Amino acid sequence: MKKVSILISMMFVWIILSGQTLNYPESIAYDYNTGWRYISNNGNGSIIRDQNDNQYTYFSQGLGGVRGLLVQEQKLFAATNLGLAVFDLVTDQLASTIPIPNSIFLNDVVADNSGNIYISDSQAFKIFKYSIISEVVTTFVDTGIQNPNGMVFDSSNDRLLIVSARANAPIQAIDLSDGSISTVLTTNVGSLDGLGVDRNGAIYFSSWATSSIYRLTTLNSTPLQIWTGISGPADFYIYYTETSTDSSVSIESQIWIPSMLNQSVITYDLPNTVNHFSPNIDSQNQDLYGWRSNYEYLLQGYNIYQSNNNNFGQAVLVTSSIIQPQNTENAVYFLNNYYNGDGFIWIESIEVDGTQHLYGPYNVSGTNTLETPQVTDITIDNEDIEIQWEPVTGATSYKVYVQVDADGDFTDNSDLGMFSSTESMVTWSTSGNPDFVIWDRAFFFVKAVAE
Repeated sequence: MKKVSILISMMFVWIILSGQTLNYPESIAYDYNTGWRYISNNGNGSIIRDQNDNQYTYFSQGLGGVRGLLVQEQKLFAATNLGLAVFDLVTDQLASTIPIPNSIFLNDVVADNSGNIYISDSQAFKIFKYSIISEVVTTFVDTGIQNPNGMVFDSSNDRLLIVSARANAPIQAIDLSDGSISTVLTTNVGSLDGLGVDRNGAIYFSSWATSSIYRLTTLNSTPLQIWTGISGPADFYIYYTETSTDSSVSIESQIWIPSMLNQSVITYDLPNTVNHFSPNIDSQNQDLYGWRSNYEYLLQGYNIYQSNNNNFGQAVLVTSSIIQPQNTENAVYFLNNYYNGDGFIWIESIEVDGTQHLYGPYNVSGTNTLETPQVTDITIDNEDIEIQWEPVTGATSYKVYVQVDADGDFTDNSDLGMFSSTESMVTWSTSGNPDFVIWDRAFFFVKAVAE
């Protein structure tokens, strides 16, 4: 119940079945330090693990039923029938099993930023609190909740968000300063289990009643059913990693969903993300692809911002209109000369409800750092327009782009055309150009090229 994602009808799905190792899997946790993925088996009281390659081995057995898992500070916390089990992930040994007085059915496990672990109990209708520092267990909440299940720590508001396994289950908030409870949303969906938040702040929850996962852009939005047909969707998790080099950024993100009743783990590629950015310029001062987005879903499109430094507060919008989404499985986008020379780029994706997500800053650089030619003279002779500019050192040719709008995209697909010249001048004729006749104006951009 820690992190999740979105659905689209065209995405790839991997379903892993293993009767010998998956036994009513309930929760998944991941250790980014070691690469081990841990899966709890509520059916036989075991915890198994793999390196995200489906080659499972037993990590622990004999726990009498295991549900929520949490990796925190080189420890694995597990909600079991025996109490809160704590494993040392350095030695891979069970460090302790902490009894939880008055507990019946411990379920999910989350941590705050102050060294406290919270455990929901779906049958005792309680939230327990364990202090790692004092090693003391207390009952944190015992009223105002019914069948509490999945939880997530909302650090920005210092509270827990929680869902419940009951009809018309709400999303509730528990203030960590005093334990007070409020309802932030009524979902009108029953038997909720998993709860999580993605890196863009969208909220997700799973429902056994509809065998589905839902997404909320914000807590004020309407839940959207995005994945369905999952038998017993339990404690999901998002795997996320970002690899950066001097010339590119690559992101890999997946959602792992235990399907308890199907004895399986279902994996989706996380959609609607800028998952690779490569802002290079080739030797002709032309953009290579700018970014890739896999499984776009519910997008209006993209905006591009640019600044000479990595301060977004000083960035300016350089796209004259929203870049339309391609709605393909692996969309590839080009920066289309939205920047000149070195600087920083931000990509803003805009969802259909107006929600915006910002990616960046990305450092852009080019192998061609030729100066922009300075136009010295423009002469109009009837239907011919002659443009002259100062030669640029290192340039072997020039490209001239013509647009009907000064804020337009000066690219090979410019409205009024593009043409090349090996001289520091060019003559353009308006004769027979229907767009020029309609608009009765033209704007020129000259670019130096080094072959």
